[in-house]
Amino acid sequence: MTKINLVDLDYENIRTSLLEYLKKQDTVKDLNFEGSAVNFLLDLLAYNTLFYAHYANMVSGEAFLDSAQLERSIVSLVKPLGYVLPTRTSAIARIQLFDVTNVATIKPFTVSVIGTNSDGIQSQFWNIDSVSVIEGNQTEFFSVYEGTYNVATYGGDGFDFPEQKILIPDLTLDVRTIRVSVQRANDEDFTYWTLVDTFSGGFIEPTSNLYSLERTSGGFVVKFRTTSSIEANLKSGDIVKLEYLSSNGSNGNFASNFTSVITPDGSGIVNIQPSFGGVDTPNLEEAKRIAPLVFSAQQRLVTKSDYRGFLAQLGYTEGVNVWGGEENSPAMHGRLLFTIRDITSSNNDVVSDIVAKLKERSIVTILPEYVTPKALTVRSTLSINYSPEDITISPEVAAQQIKQAIVDEFSNQEFNKSFSFSDASNVVQQFSGYNLNSITDWSLKFTVIPSTVVSTINFKNAIRKTTSSTESGFGVISTEFTSPYYESGTVQIRDLPIIFSSTSINPPSIGKLLLFAKSPEGVFNVDLSAQVGEVDYKTGVVKIYPSLSTTSFDLLVSPVNTNQITAKDEVYLILDLTVPTPTEI
Repeated sequence: MTKINLVDLDYENIRTSLLEYLKKQDTVKDLNFEGSAVNFLLDLLAYNTLFYAHYANMVSGEAFLDSAQLERSIVSLVKPLGYVLPTRTSAIARIQLFDVTNVATIKPFTVSVIGTNSDGIQSQFWNIDSVSVIEGNQTEFFSVYEGTYNVATYGGDGFDFPEQKILIPDLTLDVRTIRVSVQRANDEDFTYWTLVDTFSGGFIEPTSNLYSLERTSGGFVVKFRTTSSIEANLKSGDIVKLEYLSSNGSNGNFASNFTSVITPDGSGIVNIQPSFGGVDTPNLEEAKRIAPLVFSAQQRLVTKSDYRGFLAQLGYTEGVNVWGGEENSPAMHGRLLFTIRDITSSNNDVVSDIVAKLKERSIVTILPEYVTPKALTVRSTLSINYSPEDITISPEVAAQQIKQAIVDEFSNQEFNKSFSFSDASNVVQQFSGYNLNSITDWSLKFTVIPSTVVSTINFKNAIRKTTSSTESGFGVISTEFTSPYYESGTVQIRDLPIIFSSTSINPPSIGKLLLFAKSPEGVFNVDLSAQVGEVDYKTGVVKIYPSLSTTSFDLLVSPVNTNQITAKDEVYLILDLTVPTPTEI
């Protein structure tokens, strides 16, 4: 029997395979298969085979989370994992109310404010959680979510709930803002029910009233159930109230200057930061990554992946890094450290809320701790060569385009990124005829602000150390600034290593930070005999003593490794490159 080739599945190969099969078979002979009506049938069969091959491949691909591309497929695939794929995500702002009188607790959806962004677009924000009024007739800073408030009630006399579920036909709602309350037939007040899923955290009381949430093609389904008995489920006469916000996505970002719409009488508003986090469509790739993490956590936080999954459920899907205390430099055993790029202060209530939620689910011996993100500026000069017969753009234009391409690739504010000679070379080689010759003038920069306590700056990279006991400024140097130590002009920090005896066993690699003033020639070489800090060359940790400066200044260090600069933990890279016009070879 003639063999059939089922390997090649493009149109021409399918048609050729069918033609070769017909030529070799014995049933119909002496027929010109390429010049008769059979030729038309070959085209039709090849097209039909290709169509169904593509269809089968698409169907099989949509059946697995890793390869699914359609949003409706991902909605279905993540459902068994306990993950609800959002549609839109509301922007969040942080505000505080003051002069709040005659109210002890502010209920959900009873505070509404309007914020305006730089383009003049106004957005309305609501509280979705209860807020307590503390001493001084003020609240703590609390979150408000952008959106249009919606409320719907179901039930009453003669209304039954045979399926114990209600459809919310709104695909613009933010799933984080849904609040479900029920008034039993014999009760006067509504009672909030508890959302239960794989990331709620904590233990559910045996008699809790629970609901779950599922997404469908037409909206979201709220399913009711209790943990006590079937008799406790919704019954005729009960009234269900569903409250939620319909989000405007990214239009709610960067709003500030909040004014009151609905607040307790006489209260004022303090805004701590502009709104952020509004998203128009779900990130499908992010959902495929997060859903398995959410499922594996199973209401507890043990591994770093568990923490990442939970932070994602809180709305922090991008710009997040989590690492163990034993991985930190220096090590902090018993800690789980995390940072979020969009949160710049470790002293605000956003961080306090997140840490409190993490503590509820962390194991007893692990303490979650937030670390403020830091941007490490990498400064260097790139020397590029080119072959004139191979280039397609001029050297002057290439210098700018190469610089921008490298910055776009490695200054994307991602954690755990590195920058190396080979990384830059790969980008340069994308430009025809150009090659990276060398990278020189490496330095790493952090900005130091005035402080009344010791400032610890961790560059996460080893610092160069001179073998001379008199050469200052070899590894660490600062820009000029004003200081109470020297009132006659500006000063500069320069390092001076401590040189140990050659007979010392494993001496520490440390140095002093000294203060220098300008000479009459305008050079910072006048030693003021004042030690203002210390440096650990091996770990890259620099400490600045309290009350040193009255103005901010930049601290620059020369890295030991000039082949690769590493950013880890709370540090991300910003590139400040100098790219002169390439040189002809």
